[in-house]
Amino acid sequence: MIWRKDTRALGDLLRCRDGDPEIAAIFLIDMNGAIVETHVFRGANDQLRIPVSALLRRGSDLLCHQLLMMHTHPSGDPHPSAHDMTTTRRLALQLRGQGQRLMDHIILSQDRYFSFRANRLM
Repeated sequence: MIWRKDTRALGDLLRCRDGDPEIAAIFLIDMNGAIVETHVFRGANDQLRIPVSALLRRGSDLLCHQLLMMHTHPSGDPHPSAHDMTTTRRLALQLRGQGQRLMDHIILSQDRYFSFRANRLM
């Protein structure tokens, strides 16, 4: 599912409740800091697969300079899993190799959040 320059519906999608599937929103951002495109992915209750290679190609095609990733943890614990850590590191390295930057990866739970950047994990 893709929205172009329209992030109004994200509030409902990223509101997480116990038992909901994990949802991710990936924002492709241009050199002026504007969101060019938003990609939303739904996963299972405890796992989410993100097509990293396809996102990198799309960001490159759109001449994006940055990417922001957010996803939900409906369980209520916003701390990153081992899979979250691996995916974030892989994405940051691949973006850097293309001259782009991962701004942050933010995990949202019911009433808390975890920022990789604020916790110095990127």
